[in-house]
Amino acid sequence: PALDASTYRDVDLPAPTRGRKRMKQYIRNQMIPLSTHKSCLTLFLKLDTPFYWLPDALVGKIANLICNKFSQKINECNKGWETSEFKRRLDSGPRAAYYDEIRRRIEAKLQRDTLC
Repeated sequence: PALDASTYRDVDLPAPTRGRKRMKQYIRNQMIPLSTHKSCLTLFLKLDTPFYWLPDALVGKIANLICNKFSQKINECNKGWETSEFKRRLDSGPRAAYYDEIRRRIEAKLQRDTLC
């Protein structure tokens, strides 16, 4: 949505708290399985800040901080995966069949790659 939007897809957006500004971001993640216990995560992050005067180097540092925080959260999620709400939702939530198909596709890809 636009930075000054008050709704998005029929959901009311709260106004930013005092002293804060909204920032538009585009994030794309790509996870590539390398083996049964290893994968490569690539993050692409684009920030459109309301601060047009910020140097690109500073925006890059902010993006790096965001990516590092995201990486930390992924690692925390992975450490507690077996007892997490995320695993429960994948296994038995309303989209369990979809995630099961994704799991089968990843396992098939890993089998093809390890047989070569």
